[in-house]
Amino acid sequence: MNTVLCLLRYPWRTLTALGNVYRVSAHHHLDKKDVARELDAAIHAQLSHTLVTLGSDALAALRALLQAENLAMPRTDFITRFGCLHPYRPWDPDAPLAPWPDPLSPAATLAYYGLVYPLNQGSTERPFSVILLPEDLCHAIVEHLDITVTLSTPPLEPPTAPARAVDANMFAFLSFLNRRDYLARHGRWLPPRALKCSISTLLHPMTWAQAAVSSNPPASRSSTTWPSGPD
Repeated sequence: MNTVLCLLRYPWRTLTALGNVYRVSAHHHLDKKDVARELDAAIHAQLSHTLVTLGSDALAALRALLQAENLAMPRTDFITRFGCLHPYRPWDPDAPLAPWPDPLSPAATLAYYGLVYPLNQGSTERPFSVILLPEDLCHAIVEHLDITVTLSTPPLEPPTAPARAVDANMFAFLSFLNRRDYLARHGRWLPPRALKCSISTLLHPMTWAQAAVSSNPPASRSSTTWPSGPD
């Protein structure tokens, strides 16, 4: 993901903060794409100077992201190592009024310089928060740090012991459960309506009678999370 795309995923309040850092007009009455492009140009224009001003901890954070898979680290891991982000929250009287002139951590420094971006790479229902380094900033950062970085690429040869393919119906069922939230009965059974909905996703739908048999395995077999059948 490049810098412009990262900026477009920011709320206006964060764009306003970056606009104050780079002296770019960033107000909600402007076109967001134009603001993102102007900020992107300013970030790239001042990148060499910005890197020179960074402390050793901030440079270590950039190094860690360069070496991370897909140039991203889980947010909790990143802030544990490099400090809190101290986001701009103008409505909160207890938050810093303008945290960008003097960031309180290496993570906040990089965020307010527009070098790293806290983003949700999951969904609204299942968020996965990461700190991401835009790919278009990598070349200049690698040169400044004088390191060799090999970005994630598919292996040239298949692994010697490839993982066994997942059955199509099992994949469909697991995907169904990943999209829905059902409360398990007695801590182990899915409700009948979950079974009824999941059957429609299978390639070879089972009948309710088959489902009932599957949901009541013999005592000698391991337990499953299938429901006990329709009400």
